Amino acid sequence: MNALPATLTACWQRLHADNQQRPLTLLQIDREQLWCLYADGGSKRQHALAIGYRQLGHGPLRQTPPSPFELERAIAVVEDQIMPLARWIAPGTLHVLCEPLALLRPSIGERKLSRDQIEHHFQRLAAYSEGDPLANGWPLPDNDGAAALLILREWLHHLDCLEVWLE
Repeated sequence: MNALPATLTACWQRLHADNQQRPLTLLQIDREQLWCLYADGGSKRQHALAIGYRQLGHGPLRQTPPSPFELERAIAVVEDQIMPLARWIAPGTLHVLCEPLALLRPSIGERKLSRDQIEHHFQRLAAYSEGDPLANGWPLPDNDGAAALLILREWLHHLDCLEVWLE
């Protein structure tokens, strides 16, 4: 496995010092890969997945906005990557480092979003991809942002996280 990014390591040290007893997951979604650090009590695991926002945003997601078919293909790609992790990651606190997700913050300074809020953003993207003109009332993400949103949404659903902190 490649060396962990410095930003991920620094964030992990800060978060883990404050949260050593509860399950903690930290993701860094980069252009070409997703880094995952997980701790539950005394055990710590790390994993790198071959999905990143640029790789996904220029692979299955080629249009802006992506077509419904492209969204479905991208969901399948992400599910194939993250589902094997479900056996060793317990639901707990999720923190994410990912520049394209900054547009999801409700306001300056707020970092916590619920799974329902992420789902709402994703459903608006899906509606816009289907041509719904009413779905255009928010900052439409570019392909990188759409891919990062899709990755986060799938993680929240399949690994049973109720909220996420955007770092």
